[in-house]
Amino acid sequence: MGWSLVLIGLLMLPSPTQAQTDSLEALYVQGTSLARKGRYQQAVPLLYRVFRQDPAYVDDQGYSVAYWLGLALKKADREDEALAVWSQGLSALHRSNRFDPLAADAYIHTVFEEDYETQYLRASWAYLELLRSLDTPTLNAEARKVVDRHVAQMEFLLPPSLRDQVRPDRRKPAVSGMGEKLVVWWQAQDPVISTPQNERLIEHLQRVIYAEKHYATNRRRSRLDDRGIVYVRLGPPKFTSKIHMQDRGINKSTMSPYRSGLDLNPNEFWSYRHIDPLLYYLFVEKDGYYQIGLPSDLVPQSLLHSSYFQYRWAALLETWQIIYGQLALLHPDFVKQSIEVDNMITGITGRANPDNFVMMRRMHFKRQEQISAAQRDRIAPAVFSAAAYDNVENMPVEARVARFLDQTTGKTRIEVFWGHNPVAVSPGSQGRRILREQGYADSGHYLIDLYAMTRTADYQLGDFQRQRYTLSSTDPTLSIQTVTLQGAAPIFHVALQWDVYATEPLGDGQYQLGPRFKMGTFRIDTLQALSADPAQLEMSDLVPVLRGVFPENPDSLVRYPFLAITSETKLGLRFEVYHLQFGPDDRTHYTVEYAVIREKGGRDETVVAARTEYTGQSRTAQEYIEVDLQQIPERGHIRVRVTVTDQQSGQQVAREISFNLIS
Repeated sequence: MGWSLVLIGLLMLPSPTQAQTDSLEALYVQGTSLARKGRYQQAVPLLYRVFRQDPAYVDDQGYSVAYWLGLALKKADREDEALAVWSQGLSALHRSNRFDPLAADAYIHTVFEEDYETQYLRASWAYLELLRSLDTPTLNAEARKVVDRHVAQMEFLLPPSLRDQVRPDRRKPAVSGMGEKLVVWWQAQDPVISTPQNERLIEHLQRVIYAEKHYATNRRRSRLDDRGIVYVRLGPPKFTSKIHMQDRGINKSTMSPYRSGLDLNPNEFWSYRHIDPLLYYLFVEKDGYYQIGLPSDLVPQSLLHSSYFQYRWAALLETWQIIYGQLALLHPDFVKQSIEVDNMITGITGRANPDNFVMMRRMHFKRQEQISAAQRDRIAPAVFSAAAYDNVENMPVEARVARFLDQTTGKTRIEVFWGHNPVAVSPGSQGRRILREQGYADSGHYLIDLYAMTRTADYQLGDFQRQRYTLSSTDPTLSIQTVTLQGAAPIFHVALQWDVYATEPLGDGQYQLGPRFKMGTFRIDTLQALSADPAQLEMSDLVPVLRGVFPENPDSLVRYPFLAITSETKLGLRFEVYHLQFGPDDRTHYTVEYAVIREKGGRDETVVAARTEYTGQSRTAQEYIEVDLQQIPERGHIRVRVTVTDQQSGQQVAREISFNLIS
């Protein structure tokens, strides 16, 4: 009997693992309870004990110990420790296929609020994971609200088709399942492929955190008023101003009934003349937060609906003169209204019913304001970014991409051929300033550092190539270069970046590398690998070539990456055909047709066409055709379409290439 009781007692004791779990849970509950009460100093040691034993600890509601410990540390003025806890906790959660949007949000805000530049890359990763968590159905309500806020703070940057997918109903939260698409969209925005960080994404997060601090409202999912949304889109304005009520000394006696408490509605005027000379925004506080408004929104409602009709016309005239007089100094769109108001004040004396006349002019002014606002919206870009060039000059480069099939491996080979005008490499005014500031004179000798890469459909790094070229401003040769990449994914993206450095020749082919003063970029997204299926007719892309560029070799062919071309150009197109089928005679039989197409009246018109039949002894063919551009009667955009038909299998495949035909 005694042994039975001992056995039962032993069976009832918790296992070491269960006891440890119970201990962690008790510590966590006690620590989070203290943190919720604001007793952060006391919460920290309890939560640290949980975090050290299990940094990926998550309670049954989805809150992580990393979030609560980091929050307590930050509130206790131990910010560096908080950042380390959030970063380590997010990594631990990621390894266990879990995520806490609250911890990520707190980490991102702290990094960018306090400008921890060394943590930008890590915070960018946390942000993308936060967007991915939109696809997690088990998020608690608070976490889902945080994710939805971040989506709302970026959705106005998206192309309309993607924006409508993310949030079809503006009154409801973002659609679950779109997180991965948002991540891929952000990865596609990376402007500088030679660095590990996404400069555009970092710029976005900097803008969002600043806007949340200075332009917040609780009336929207994004927590941003219109100033905040414009700031996230376009960055800081060139200058700002406010329109104030001023005493212009007009009709002082008639204004007296309104002088008490008569102020213009709170407002801010932002100029983006560094983007476009006419780009501005006027924000007016309405319904408790700042919204994009019109000058007429500045007029106090108490004035418009006042019962003092015998005074209202005079008060409105003076108010308009104050508003338009100040706006005319800030933007040319309002000069006309300012002059009109001045003329009205001069000519209104003796009118039988000045109040009706002034109220009619009010509608006229509002229509003019709406026209100005519509023009502003037409010229305003969806987004303006300074992230790409980091104060260096833009180097114009033209490039084309051609896919070929490596029949040995069945993989797609990508050839990117590019060129530039040698004059465009020399530093402009901004480049010369960069050289002066770093103590360099323009020697006329430069180095181009090329980064070329492919990325998978989800923007993971594929092939990578780096090449360097030296050139001189005294060499007028138009240089055409080619870089070859390997594509291993069914869908892939191609990106290139050219950095231009000043150099100082040292002799014997040696040089001293100076500062970078120019950068060019090129990218093409969503390319499809060529089919390796031997039963499917396939074709490379078209490679434009020029014949007879070198007088000493009139039959030489030079690749041509440029869009503009003249009618006198001896243009040829090279391409390869794969998987041709043999006929009964053990030979291949196929036709090649080409057509030059232009758009006229909204419809395609074929202006030149030719057809040739071929016979071969191999399933692969390398072809070259010449295009007679002189037969094209008008200049403008043209497309050349080449179609190959396998007469044995009946299959067809076609490729197109575009040019801008100039005189």
